[in-house]
Amino acid sequence: SKRVQVPDNIYTGGVYYERIESNKWLMMFMVVQKIKVFLEFISTEHPTAIQDQIIRFSFIDSNTGYIELLLQDSVICHGWYIEPHMQPLKLMKRDADLFGSSDLPIPPSCLITVWADLSCNPKIRLRHPVTLTGIDCNTSIIYISRFLETSTTESTHQTRYSQDSNTPHSTSHTVSLLPHESQNDPLSNGCHCVLGINDLNEVFRK
Repeated sequence: SKRVQVPDNIYTGGVYYERIESNKWLMMFMVVQKIKVFLEFISTEHPTAIQDQIIRFSFIDSNTGYIELLLQDSVICHGWYIEPHMQPLKLMKRDADLFGSSDLPIPPSCLITVWADLSCNPKIRLRHPVTLTGIDCNTSIIYISRFLETSTTESTHQTRYSQDSNTPHSTSHTVSLLPHESQNDPLSNGCHCVLGINDLNEVFRK
């Protein structure tokens, strides 16, 4: 099949989650240009990470460009906590350009711990908007999206995710790869991503 030629000024931003405890996750937002090297890094260093939203964008400033994630503290769900590991949550274009070289073998990342306080009777679902600035992209908001479930339920969702991820969706216009997301879930409709499933697969073969 014909491979997609990605322009030099186009970058990929990806959200991944690693479960720390039943009610706690590490969210990783990473920005790269070298997709193949990045996927090798994820499979080696974070084999249990679950991929969520994927966006494609260019930096507004081609020289000193950056992407910044702005959390909206006023809309935190009851019983949930979002704890960024650094402030500001900003990644630089120059670091994304260097990733894959001997100078920067680890992709530039914003790390956020997300957890639910079970003693506060938290809401089952967390859906928190994060505004993206400094970039030119069809998507201006991504979502931190987690929910509480038993390990048995999670295993079922993981199995369904593995099966569904191999099914082509030629008419899809969004990327929704969370194991717990469902087409019937009204909360999942707010995830506005740029790539279709087939487009993403073509880029990942590059």
